[in-house]
Formats: sequence, C-alpha cells, structure tokens
Amino acid sequence: MKKSPLRKIQKALLFAAPAALFFSYHPVISLGGTESMNFEFSLAEIWLILFSLASLVDLKDFFKFYGKKLFLLLAFPAYAALSLLWTPNRLRALLTVGLLFLLFFVGLNIYYQIKKSPKKLPLLQKILVLSAAVFSAFCWLQCVLDLLGVDRSATLLCRGCTYYAFGFPHPNGLAIEPQFAGNLLLAPALLMTYGLVTKKYLFKKPAHLLLTFFLTTTVFLTFSRGAIYALMIGFAVIFFLRFPVIKSNEKKSRTVQFNPRAFLLIPVALVSFGVALTAQGLFSEFSPTNDTFFSGVAKSIHQLSLGKIDLRPAEAPTSSDPTTTFSAIESAEEVTDSVYTGYVENSTAFRAELTHTALDIWNDSPTNLLFGTGLGSAGIKLLEKNPDFGIEKEIVQNQYASILLELGLVGALLALATLVFILKNINLTPLFLATLFSYAVTLFFFAGLPNALHVYLFLILVMEV
Repeated sequence: MKKSPLRKIQKALLFAAPAALFFSYHPVISLGGTESMNFEFSLAEIWLILFSLASLVDLKDFFKFYGKKLFLLLAFPAYAALSLLWTPNRLRALLTVGLLFLLFFVGLNIYYQIKKSPKKLPLLQKILVLSAAVFSAFCWLQCVLDLLGVDRSATLLCRGCTYYAFGFPHPNGLAIEPQFAGNLLLAPALLMTYGLVTKKYLFKKPAHLLLTFFLTTTVFLTFSRGAIYALMIGFAVIFFLRFPVIKSNEKKSRTVQFNPRAFLLIPVALVSFGVALTAQGLFSEFSPTNDTFFSGVAKSIHQLSLGKIDLRPAEAPTSSDPTTTFSAIESAEEVTDSVYTGYVENSTAFRAELTHTALDIWNDSPTNLLFGTGLGSAGIKLLEKNPDFGIEKEIVQNQYASILLELGLVGALLALATLVFILKNINLTPLFLATLFSYAVTLFFFAGLPNALHVYLFLILVMEV
C-alpha cells in the first residue's frame, strides 16, 4: 500500500526533529512586538507547527492509542488555557497556550510514532547526536571567528558572549544564550556517555568515544553554570544507577554486582573540563584583551565555583558594570580590559531577586496562591511589584517559580500530576532518569517555552520503548 504524500511529509519532519530543535533562535523571523513581548518565529517553532499539521493524518489512530489517558495528559494545558479569563496579558497568554498545546500534541505524537515503529528510535538518536556534533562544531567556530575579529552579526554570538566579557568567548551556537546552547547538548551528551558505560554504542567504538568527549567538552565550553551543573547531576544519576547492578537468579534470590565501567564517567568529566578550560586559557591568551592564559583559567574557575575557588592575583579588581562597559568597549577602537574579572555575583543576585519577587507576588493573596495571576502575566506583575526591573518583558528565569506565579498551586499540582502519570506509564531507564534530573536542574535557571522546546521533546528520544 502506497503512503500518502502527507504521511511522507510527516515521516520526513519526524526525522528532521532532532536537527530542527537546535535552531532554537537563529535564524529568527522578527515581526515586531509590544511592551510585554516580542513577536518572533524560530525554525524550531516553524517545525513544531508543520509537524503538528502533518500529524493530523494520524489523528484517528492517535486518539485510539491514548484513549481516556489523553484527557488526563491535557489537564495541565487546559487549565493554562482557562487562566486566559484572569490574566492581564491575554495576547501573550493566548500565544503561549497555543504553543503549549502544540508541544503536548507533538510530544505525544512522536511517542506514538516510536511505539508504533520502535526501529525509528535508534535512527532518531543517531540524528540527534550528529546534529549535536554539528552544533558543537559551530560553537567552536564561533569562538575562533570572534578572536579573529569577525562581527557578531556574522558569528551570531550574543552581546555578552564575546571575548569582551571574560577575555575569552563562550558560544551560544544557534540559541539565544549560552545556557540554552549547553542545555541543547545535555541529552545527546548523556546518551553517548551512557552508551560508554553500558557498551550500547550508537556508532563504532572509536567514533562513539570521540563524539562523547566532543559533546561533553562543548557543554563546558558554553560556560553555562546551569548546563554544566546539570550535566554533572546526570553523570551522578547514571553512576549510582549503573554502578550497582542487581541480578535475579532462577531461585528468585537477588545478588548485587558492581559495574566498574561506571567509573568511566570520571575521566569523561575531568578530561572534558580540562580541554575546555585549556581552550578558554588559550582564547584569553590570543584575544585582543590584556588577559593571559592563566587569568582566563582563573576567571573560569572563579565563575564556575561561584567565587569559592579564587586563583586570581590578589590585586585583581572587581568586575565592571556590564551595561556601560559593553557600550564603551564596542565603540572603542582598541580593547584592553575585559568586562569581568571573575565571578559575576550580580547575575546570580538578579536571578535570585526575580525568583524572590515572583514568590512574593504568588503569596500576596489566597487567589494568587491557588490560581496564580494568569498565564503570561509574569512580566507585568514583576514590574508592578518592583519598578526597578524596568520592562514588562522580564521573565522569572525560574520555571518552577514562574508556574506558581502564573498558575498557582492548582497549576503546579496539575503539572506535577501530569509528570507522575507519564512516569508511571513509561520504562524508567537510568538514561531517561539522568536526563530528566538534568533538565529538572536547568529549569531553576530559565523559564518559558520558545527557547526550551527541546527540554520536553529530547526526553522522548532517550526513552526505551
């Protein structure tokens, strides 16, 4: 039986998914904006829409596959849609609800397609890893081009990503910021590392080993604390779940054996960190700033350790104000001093203040506590509470606090119930749990959907069906 053209398109879009999601911000189609939001489309969002439309061909079988479970799975987005009744930012809420329903539909459809044809999963995983490798290569290219003086309009580096900041560039790839670039690499890096530990190689052993180190090293290169901490959490989960192997014999007694291959996680982490740190030192040495190899390495360690490990010279000055300094540097003919001399405490403090303010608004009244202030309302409510934030486009930068603020306890409990329901109905492998915990950590560092579609869809690609 011949496949219809729509089914062929759907299949092509399914296999394009891993690559498409790496285009989370660049190129971007900008359609203007309002005081509280920008109207922008990325290739990842365009793919989401196209795959949703193509998947309508399977709608009947899709409903049959999930049955009554579908109503439970859609309870959270349905409640988010209900909050349109009380949100002060209906346009943003409406667009977010649309994106949320598309995300749920696409995620459930990808899972359905894989369950229907399990042979698709290994191919999707290979595409994911190869896409991540190309993305990583672009990240390294961004750093080299920045040192050569190529303009940001060509390198696509964000404003704070160039060597102006720390003396060495830290890439954002095709994402909006380095934290999202590092986040995009978490699932493929954990997938490859897990393959080393379990001998489940996606590629020939030498290629698998090389790709594993390349991906994990690039996570460190992004210099995103959220992504790096999350990767280490993922490694820890794999270690503790794969080191003790419990086996049952014919007499139904259990014996505990130990898997020494779990210790491979240690050299993978150390070597990857060492290579990235060396690269940052070399970038600092060759950048137009007065930074040296040692100062670059010292700054990196100081920032990643939240100021706890300080190898900088005793006379190292405090970091400058980035707003004025970036403007001054970009208009200067010659750059000598980088903006930051180490740990940027203001960045951490600002994120903490956003979370604190969001939680403060959430418990302002019983209504806020239970039902939230409405989807899309965070920016408006944050500015009302603290005018120093300056703009209505500000977000909480903590997904958990954002859900509590906008959707209240009801929304948070529905989100948790959805997660629990999903976990009860799938095979919880060490790889899936490692990726889940890694993403759970990263959600403390950002909020929103447009730049984080991969968080929810890449999880499906590390499942075992």
